[in-house]
Amino acid sequence: MTITRIARGKLIFAAQTGDAAAIGHLLTVCQSDGRRNARRHCQARDPDDAVQESLMVISRKVHGLQAAAAISSWLFTVIKCECRQLERELTIAEIAERLGEQPGAIKSRLHRARELVREYMVGPQAVAKSPKGAKEQATASATSLKR
Repeated sequence: MTITRIARGKLIFAAQTGDAAAIGHLLTVCQSDGRRNARRHCQARDPDDAVQESLMVISRKVHGLQAAAAISSWLFTVIKCECRQLERELTIAEIAERLGEQPGAIKSRLHRARELVREYMVGPQAVAKSPKGAKEQATASATSLKR
């Protein structure tokens, strides 16, 4: 942060009490550190999206911050979460492009992976009792992923 610890503490307290100007100033102060952190940790196309989403989270939840000194750690944690969230939102086409595969192959792999996760979560006994063919699909998926 670019302000003194005492000033930062007062700013955070004012933001926690609902002072709109203080919230705006706090977000401005956090923005440069947030951008730097997002560029380092975010694989998304636009780390500024992660920063924007993170600052929105900070503005909504600043009242719950218990220690002013924790603002930087909290900001960086929120940014990491937002970066991961942005990565999860890739479309089938984007995944296929990144991996150099056809979209159909990506859909098939995702389907097999979901079946394996389902088998892991509910156990092989539940898969055996599930509709006809699910057990065979899960077995085929496990075999193909081992290759």
